[in-house]
Order: sequence, then C-alpha cells, then structure tokens
Amino acid sequence: MGNLIIGQQSLDRYFSQSHERSDLITHDELVTAYPTMAKNAMEGQPVGSSAGGEQPKFTVRVDRGGEIENLLVKFSPPVHSVEGRRWADLLICEHIALDIVGEVGIAAVKTSLVVAEDRVFLEVTRFDRVGRCGRLPMISLRAIDNEFYGRQDNWVAAADRMEADGRLTSDDARNLRWLWVFGDLIANTDKHFGNVSLASVSADRFTLRPAYDMLPMLYRPMDGAAPELTFKPPVFSTQAANQWDSALTAAATFWERAAADNRISERFRQICDDNLAIVRSLEKGPRLIP
Repeated sequence: MGNLIIGQQSLDRYFSQSHERSDLITHDELVTAYPTMAKNAMEGQPVGSSAGGEQPKFTVRVDRGGEIENLLVKFSPPVHSVEGRRWADLLICEHIALDIVGEVGIAAVKTSLVVAEDRVFLEVTRFDRVGRCGRLPMISLRAIDNEFYGRQDNWVAAADRMEADGRLTSDDARNLRWLWVFGDLIANTDKHFGNVSLASVSADRFTLRPAYDMLPMLYRPMDGAAPELTFKPPVFSTQAANQWDSALTAAATFWERAAADNRISERFRQICDDNLAIVRSLEKGPRLIP
C-alpha cells in the first residue's frame, strides 16, 4: 500500500514489473478473469494474491481503452449459498453507500459492480496507484493515532484531537466526524482505525484520503449464517452534533435506495426498508440548542 517500497526483493519486483503488460486485463476479460482470480485469492495462489483485510479481495490492473485503472476487487462467495447471498447484498450496499458519501461532497472511492459465475464483485478504484507504476502516499489512521496519541477510540475523538493539534484541517476533521455518524446510521459496526487513510502534508500534518469500507457490517455473515439482528442506531450524536442532520438525511437515502435495488435479495431489501423507518423516526428526535 502507499508509495513506500520496503526491502530489496520488493524493489527488484517493482522495477521488473514496471515494463510488463502481461498482468493487465481488458474490460472485456473481466467476467472470465475475476472468477479465476477469486479462486486463486481464496487458495493463496500465487502467494500474496489476496489483499489484506477482513473480506476476501484481490488487486488487478485493467486496461480500459488505453487507460490503466488500478483496482482492489472484493467478492462474495457463490450467491446460491446463504453466506454468499448476504455478502453479495452487502457489497451492493457498499457501492450505494459510497455513492452517497460522494454526493454530499466528501471524497469517496469510485466503485462498480460486476456479476460473474455466481459471484458479485465490487471494483474499488485505488487512490494509492496511478497508471502502470505510479504510487501515491497513504497511511492509516491507526498508525497516526499510535504515533501521536495511542487512543484508538473512535473517529470523532480522533478528529477532535488532530484538529486541536493542527494535524488535520477543520474541513477534514468535520468530514471524518460525518463519516462516523453516517456509519452509525447505516449499521456499519466496523469503523476501526484501519478503515480510514490519510496522507502526510508534513511530518505532523495530514490530509484525509477518500472514504472506503462503508457498509452495514452489522449484517455480515457468521459461521455460514446470515443474521437478522435488530438495528439500534444512536438517537443523537452529541460528539458530532453539527454533522447529525446531514448524516441522518444521507442515511435515510441509503436505506431507501437499498430497499429499492432489485440487485439485492428480497429479504435483505425488507430489512433495509425496516431500517429506513427506524432512521426516519429519528428525524423528529431531540436536538441540541446552539
């Protein structure tokens, strides 16, 4: 990840691959290449084919009419299984959620969906790669917090600390708080410090990179089953009061779009519709008086 290459072996591999085109696939090859790459990633062949993280994924470079696009691709198990159907629903929800984040004016990764051989694939455009061999910096909020604070509590508190210390601009701090509240309201229970990335402006100042991994992880499959847990969003966020109304409106839009998306299973669309009613009920809830 990022623009740092560590170790002689990695450096040699970088220069040897910078002139090769054998690893590129074309847009027309996606539906046949992705299932094979998913199988290889699950089996660990070749070694390192699976990118890090909790969900299975792989990286790929796609030639789209002469333009090279660097992607991280998440994928579901076969959708005929209970687990596969739920992961497919969640990947579609992630696509919807990140679209909405972008619509409110907060940078988010570009995503697209591909269906091939009984799997759903979510293409995520990488923000740390450019063209064939260009790299851009990124560093996780976890690493930054460990370096300066060692708290690992929540994004709102991290935004407050970093803004107060001049390590993050007020705009970036506001956006990070908004993402935390929006995540709460769309049942994203996986808002850890590894799911936020920044780039260095100087030795102790940073800028927020595009949002990613924003989806209702409350409903992630466990032990081969697809849980139907009760969604209990916060009534109000006093820590991020100024971001509440906007995030609440965006969350209602998310649940509404997901409930109407025919690519999502009928049962999960019903869950989304139920959650839409829950979120809308909060619109008449208590507020702080400035």
